[in-house]
Amino acid sequence: MPKDLQYEQENVCQDGDGIKCKNYIVCGEELPDWWYECKGRYTCTNCDNSFGTWTGRDAQTGVVTNHTGKGELNVTPSAECPICLETTVGVSQPRCDHYVCVTCFQRCYYGPKPTVQPKFPYSNAIQEEYETMSEGASDEWLTRFPLVRQWEKQIEACWDLDEERRAAESSSLSKCPICRA
Repeated sequence: MPKDLQYEQENVCQDGDGIKCKNYIVCGEELPDWWYECKGRYTCTNCDNSFGTWTGRDAQTGVVTNHTGKGELNVTPSAECPICLETTVGVSQPRCDHYVCVTCFQRCYYGPKPTVQPKFPYSNAIQEEYETMSEGASDEWLTRFPLVRQWEKQIEACWDLDEERRAAESSSLSKCPICRA
């Protein structure tokens, strides 16, 4: 497949350094200028692995299966999403021709949006002291620095969201809601 110069000209990144992935609307990835010469396509590694064709081994059964996808997803300016029932920009499923909205597609294939880890509420010196405690912070120490308890709860909530994201990635959410392909 020859280089698509028209695609490159129409999809230059805002900073002018690179080209948008063909699935940019869902992944947001920008490719370096040399990408096509190396890979021979305009899809990022994540899209290629998630929506392209590959062979994988089931972690539980050990069975090797071949997965076939489009690689490059189709976009339509107006589609009724079977998940949220909104009519908006739609993206085709990788293994069939059904469309869902971009937001639902991202939620199904990427899970909940990543959370930003909360910043430690005190200076670096106090954070270093906290990190060097081998058995956790004592009640006396936490009384002097009460915001640490709140910060620990926020960190724990981030870990719970990360766990939810991993569960979504391995669940059937990454299948078409209509035909389950």
